[in-house]
Amino acid sequence: MKVVKFLSKILLFVLIVMASFILVLTLSFYNPKPIEPAKIYANDRDELINLDQSYSVTSFNIGYAGLDSSMDFFMDGGSKVRPDSRAQVEENLDGIGGLLKDLNSDFYLLQEVDEKSSRTYKINQVEYLNSDYNKSFAYNYKVLYVPYPLPTMGSIQSGLMTMSKAKIEEAQRYDLYNPFSWPTKIANLNRGLLVNSYKIAGSDKMLHMVNLHMDAYDEGDGRKIQTKQLVDFMEEKYQKGDYVIAGGDFNQLLPGIEDRFKNENKDFWEPKKLALDDVGEDFSFGVDKENPTCRSLHQAYDGSEEFLQYYIDGFLLSPNVSVEEVGVLKEDYRYSDHNPIRMTFKLD
Repeated sequence: MKVVKFLSKILLFVLIVMASFILVLTLSFYNPKPIEPAKIYANDRDELINLDQSYSVTSFNIGYAGLDSSMDFFMDGGSKVRPDSRAQVEENLDGIGGLLKDLNSDFYLLQEVDEKSSRTYKINQVEYLNSDYNKSFAYNYKVLYVPYPLPTMGSIQSGLMTMSKAKIEEAQRYDLYNPFSWPTKIANLNRGLLVNSYKIAGSDKMLHMVNLHMDAYDEGDGRKIQTKQLVDFMEEKYQKGDYVIAGGDFNQLLPGIEDRFKNENKDFWEPKKLALDDVGEDFSFGVDKENPTCRSLHQAYDGSEEFLQYYIDGFLLSPNVSVEEVGVLKEDYRYSDHNPIRMTFKLD
């Protein structure tokens, strides 16, 4: 009888701890307003945008500098949860920073940038990367503690960072639809759009640069709803006469390249298709139809042509923006599970 009472007390204690933990996560849940100011880390450069000039923009999901070619990931069929060491993260960050410096793009749209996360040893990657650019940051993933798997992911503060040579007139975060319900959502991503607005010399119009990273693991219509939110925003700004470029990780197969993706193993993650009907015929895409932008994380990258790769990163443009050139940089996933994609464009 004493054993039963003792075990009952242990069980009650465990239940109280679990309930308290869920309560803390619920109370600390990141729940931003529909539109709110984004963080501006630096805004010292004062260039304006010119209508008669070509510009370059690079989108790069840096995989929090923890998903280099040697890594796999537990959510995609692998086993690893985080990089093996702080030195590994710093080496990847140095490589990413050097790559961005060599590209010398006018704009950078970076995804999965950790501001302060356990998985990347609390390194502030926003401050670490390219300090001579104007920089804004918005959260996509802010959780006090992610309790899975084992070892756990721990505390995560991560999101979108946009860098530019042009002066940031305004930086805002637009909240996106969250497809997850309680209690799943309290330890999951809560995504948004990071919108930087820039003045155009000699014009009352603006250039809006949208940085995005849409849902990957939602099994419902989450990405479709998020895409509609993006298009509605772009349409609103375009109807005012402004220019809009949205770039990043769509986590969807982009139009024009759907048939290039082949997945023979259904055990691994497979992206949905982004249909042209989802964006309308007026908008256009900047994509590389020949080179994939992302690899599977079911195992370390082996460099073979047969390795499972995706075409999910690119740009969506309002009708008054012209693409001059676009291409994926073939980096063999040295520093991230994504390769950068770079586009040159002009405002019409």
